[in-house]
Amino acid sequence: MNAMPPCVLTSVDVFAHGAEIRWRSLPPAPEAIRIDFTGGPLPITAANLAAAIGQRHVRQAIASLIAIASGEPDDDWHLHYTTVSHVVARQARVYPLNRPDLRRPEEGGPS
Repeated sequence: MNAMPPCVLTSVDVFAHGAEIRWRSLPPAPEAIRIDFTGGPLPITAANLAAAIGQRHVRQAIASLIAIASGEPDDDWHLHYTTVSHVVARQARVYPLNRPDLRRPEEGGPS
């Protein structure tokens, strides 16, 4: 049985009510803050995003972006945005799609 390849994410859209993960290139809603993952050298998977969100400072940055999207002013919005995008990109370097130890033996991973 062939395993499905991991889903590659294109972006996360942050709204006043929360965030939505995107895996297709849909246009963002006008009120959304889009964190784009397509500009980096490595594809971003849901596992990369989950590992980043597991870090407290990333959760705080996302919470700040949600507050900004709901209308609260914040001069450091770019810092919150950069925190999320950089940590997710770092997770993609640590856990890339082709890392053999993350694959099952029938997919070419360790036995």
